[in-house]
Amino acid sequence: SLNTLVGYNWSNSRGITYYEFLDSLENLVSYSEREFEGPTRNFNTDAGVYYRRTFKTNTQDLVINGTYSFLRIKDYSDYVQPIFFPDKSEQPVTPIQEFNLATTRNHIAQLQMDYTHPFEKSKSKLEFGAKSQLRNFINDFYADSLNRSTSEMETNFGLSNAFNLKENVNAAYAIFSGSYKKFGYKGGVRMEQTNIYGKQEVGNQSFTRHYVDFFPSVFFSQKFEKQHELQLDYRRSINRPNAEMLNPFADYNDPFNIRTGNPSILPVYTHAVEFSYVKNFKNVFLTTTFYYRDAKNIFTRNRFVDSNGVSNVIFANLDRGQSMGAEIILRTQVTKWWSLMTNANL
Repeated sequence: SLNTLVGYNWSNSRGITYYEFLDSLENLVSYSEREFEGPTRNFNTDAGVYYRRTFKTNTQDLVINGTYSFLRIKDYSDYVQPIFFPDKSEQPVTPIQEFNLATTRNHIAQLQMDYTHPFEKSKSKLEFGAKSQLRNFINDFYADSLNRSTSEMETNFGLSNAFNLKENVNAAYAIFSGSYKKFGYKGGVRMEQTNIYGKQEVGNQSFTRHYVDFFPSVFFSQKFEKQHELQLDYRRSINRPNAEMLNPFADYNDPFNIRTGNPSILPVYTHAVEFSYVKNFKNVFLTTTFYYRDAKNIFTRNRFVDSNGVSNVIFANLDRGQSMGAEIILRTQVTKWWSLMTNANL
């Protein structure tokens, strides 16, 4: 089968950001109003191809699918920023004026194959497959600023930049699952190879990252009389930094709050263990889960204020973080068409 989707939308936004500047005694020295207005235009398209084959035995199953998606965002912004005295009278200086055009293009191509082979006698199943994803993120930032000496808008080369990020993730997995009487089990491992290449136009700077990881997972369940069930689950997972976190060129959309990426930032690796009790009443489904998570390289934002009063944010990693708790989920089937879900996390 083949499917396609095309979309386009347009919106306009406007707003005001207020800044107050204080002295060492926290007395108001001046303040400013940064007004912005501009349209945003989004265009996206998705295409996919899907193939499935069921073998003669009607048990083995092969699925191959490929997808491609493209998203383009054009964000136009006009800024005007006058500066005022504490008595709200405007200072006799020409207001800051800027025009920014941020164009983002995101290409994602993916090819995936999954195969399932059941074993009826042992009530078990083998699954394995492979997946390859290629993502190309392109961000062009163009800025014009008012030259107060000529009263003309000029290209601000200090703020303009182009950033190109390519990320390729190749993965393969194998899972074996089955059951014996009221005992169920499932175990597997996923291997992922990650290749990252980034380049920014300013300074002709580039960086590369290559790493291979393995992610095991196991799951056990035991059913008892009167619809009681216990479950034990372990898995290792990864959370990769996005393009904003990796982009080394600062975001100057707000001149008093600047964000800068970090090409050296590492992905977050998490070990998670969960123990669950499940009870199915007539119209009520209760799940109580106790969990423990150990995460390495947690994402954080380091913030500092420089001598000019500008807040700077840089993405970084924390060494480690651990959490534990309990979650209760209660799902009630009120009628055939209406279910009510309540949850609490401790």
